Amino acid sequence: MSADSIPASKRHFIDRDSETPVESHFFEQLDLDLNWATDDIKGFRQRYNFDSLSALEESFKIMAGRRWNRFKEAAKDGNERRASEMKSFANFWYCLAARIAALKHE
Repeated sequence: MSADSIPASKRHFIDRDSETPVESHFFEQLDLDLNWATDDIKGFRQRYNFDSLSALEESFKIMAGRRWNRFKEAAKDGNERRASEMKSFANFWYCLAARIAALKHE
């Protein structure tokens, strides 16, 4: 893990503090998700010889699953704000994966 990725990993999946604008937090989290997904894509292509679209689809489904698990944890803990945010991110990544799957079948 690079020195740059350690601070980024500490910011990934965190709750927004009251001083951070919603938009800034949202885009930072999406950027961190995308960086993580990019590493997954490379792995799928190198280890499993996936084509680019399949690697992208699988990576986005994994990212969605990570967010979905955090949604379930937050919902169980009664943290509605976090649960709502995690569910929104999960749905975003699931939607992108579904669109890519549809492209593969055109």
